[in-house]
Amino acid sequence: MKYKKEVRIFMDSMGYNLERQRTHLVFRHYIGFTYTAPSSPSCPHAMNQVRRGVRRQLIDRGIRS
Repeated sequence: MKYKKEVRIFMDSMGYNLERQRTHLVFRHYIGFTYTAPSSPSCPHAMNQVRRGVRRQLIDRGIRS
């Protein structure tokens, strides 16, 4: 699966909507906070970094344990 499609599907499942895309993919959670992901990854581990960053953001906000 292509990176952008995989990121969009994952972010949608976590409650984020794509707000804009240019040099980065900017997602907004339905509560209001944002997450910025690269639009063209420079490393094959970029999707893992997105998953980790979203998970940490939701845990810090107390939405997910």
